Amino acid sequence: GIFEGNVKKLNLPRGYKVPHMGWDNVKFRREGNERLLEGLSSEDQFYFVHSYYVDTPRTDIVLGTTEYGGQKFTSAISCGNLVACQFHPEKSQKKGLLFYSNFLKATRACKLIFAFFAKTGCGIARFFLRISDTNYFIAEAC
Repeated sequence: GIFEGNVKKLNLPRGYKVPHMGWDNVKFRREGNERLLEGLSSEDQFYFVHSYYVDTPRTDIVLGTTEYGGQKFTSAISCGNLVACQFHPEKSQKKGLLFYSNFLKATRACKLIFAFFAKTGCGIARFFLRISDTNYFIAEAC
């Protein structure tokens, strides 16, 4: 894989629905990610639709965490030239668009080389942007 970790299903107490759907906060790790997070705060809400999350022992790549139903999970990762998020920037209105914009600025990308939207065998759609020869943005939707 690209980084060490496992994909796990949310394990929530009774009364909390899976998939986790709706607006929630992302507590961002700002150190080393200032350009990517410019104009964003841990008070900002992002839109989630998911049943699974990435569990990684690599705390150095965790860009953001979210808590739902008492379960804290990784909601964004920044690892070298890869940024991935559990929330949906494209559905998160102004703050989601700012997240995309910051990524483009942080990578100093001058053009989008290609993008595709593909449905995987497990019913998850993957939105994959290749911004340049070395920079990528990946988002998934259930």
